[in-house]
Amino acid sequence: MYNSDTGLCTPASFLKSGRLGEALAPNSTEGDLYAQSTCNPSDGFSLVTYGNETACIWISNFQLTYYDAQAFCVDRGAHLYVARSMEGLHLFLESKYVCYIIGLKSNDNAGDTFVWQDNGNEITYDFRNLLINEGKPRYYEQCVIIGECKFKFASKIDCREDQYNFVCQRPML
Repeated sequence: MYNSDTGLCTPASFLKSGRLGEALAPNSTEGDLYAQSTCNPSDGFSLVTYGNETACIWISNFQLTYYDAQAFCVDRGAHLYVARSMEGLHLFLESKYVCYIIGLKSNDNAGDTFVWQDNGNEITYDFRNLLINEGKPRYYEQCVIIGECKFKFASKIDCREDQYNFVCQRPML
């Protein structure tokens, strides 16, 4: 914690003893709390925040298929980006003309069920309807791209054939 009156920084000085439910963080008279980023920027990853969402991400400037992008991320100790809210999906969207592959794909060829790559959890029906441009039925494994390059915020693509930019995400510790 940094105390501007004394000009001193004291590691872990914000910790207080107390009972559950009591405020244990420092108050404004004690100083400013600074937390070290858990995102190492030395290899191109960045800590980004949008609203209440924060993530450690790397944004590609080249295109790959879903599976090649997934392997690229894994080689860097990461996975394709996952977001469980619309706020999380806005973390890295800077351009209206670029779409990004994220870690969301169909669990079947009909594209009725979509799951997050990192944990296998299915997205809710409401989130799916809000997010994904349904389009015509397809009979291949479908993955999801986000961005304003299609008819809706997100669209389905062929996981094995279509190539787009992508985003890798490292878990925050």
